[in-house]
Amino acid sequence: MENTKTQETKILLVLGPTGVGKTTVIHQLNELDKKFVYISPYTTRWLRDGEKDKISVSEEYFKKLKEEGKFLVVNRLYGAYYGTPIESITDALKTGNFPVIDWPVQKTRIMTARFPEKTFAVYLEPPSEKSLQERLKKEGRSKRIPAAVEEYYAMKRGKFDGKFDMKIVNEEGNAADVARKIYENYKNALKNASRRQKSDNDTKTESDTEASAVYAENDNGENMNDVNKWGERRIKMKNDSYRQERGGTAVMLDVSCANCGTKVLLYQKDGRGRLLRCYLNRIFEPPELEKLQREPNIAGTKDLKNLECPKCNEVLGTPMVYKDGRLAFRLILGKFKKERSSVKGY
Repeated sequence: MENTKTQETKILLVLGPTGVGKTTVIHQLNELDKKFVYISPYTTRWLRDGEKDKISVSEEYFKKLKEEGKFLVVNRLYGAYYGTPIESITDALKTGNFPVIDWPVQKTRIMTARFPEKTFAVYLEPPSEKSLQERLKKEGRSKRIPAAVEEYYAMKRGKFDGKFDMKIVNEEGNAADVARKIYENYKNALKNASRRQKSDNDTKTESDTEASAVYAENDNGENMNDVNKWGERRIKMKNDSYRQERGGTAVMLDVSCANCGTKVLLYQKDGRGRLLRCYLNRIFEPPELEKLQREPNIAGTKDLKNLECPKCNEVLGTPMVYKDGRLAFRLILGKFKKERSSVKGY
């Protein structure tokens, strides 16, 4: 895999109802910093006069791209298809640019699942329902008023709380100031992420040193099946919405090769039930598998190899995308074993 500056950039998701002025604010962000790169969606409709922020293609070509897995998500709106290209996002991240996407607030989880800890979402709020309706009428998009108003009141009721990092009212003619405030918060988010990464790396280095010492002390590196391969330590487990949806409980497991017994990964299993798959954002060891969840150039199953035993090369799992958008390895029955890990989660 390529080395990427993964902590110096995030995907900026610009949320808000149709007509709130997202396009204007995005243009202002680009004026502030040319590193902001708008991710143009593909669409099967004709572009309006002066519209340059979308890529119009035939429905046949659009379906071809969809079948090839080129889109992160596909929407159908007012009789036309819209698709968000994965490659444009990963290319922007890999080059250190700031990818910007006009994104539906209802689907933020798809993006955060595919790019964990790599998004910053801002919700643009209209000053009022009246101003929102007037703007849509002025732009000749009156048929979109009902959906826009519905989202406006859903936001007011708190339906989308927790789905964005920042909310700001976008007054008419105030896009430049709004963009500056977004830019300041976005840059602060990058700085905070960089600090957290440095802290995590320092902690992980200490833990790895301890684990290596335990491993060497027990068998001098000769037996790869050592029960203390990851070390006897405590590790902070993830406690997010995915875990809560599964009852809030979790346990650390060692997943091993059924053929030779070699430990393949340290995994956080959320909730009860059988272990059917291993999500990338639940893998803690080894480092080469743990870092996959943060690699911006891994956007789909085609970017992942099979999960193999490092000793005998037995295939334990194959890449998949779960229905919530997370990348995972679908485990093959009979090819793996699991047991409680000596690493204790808290």
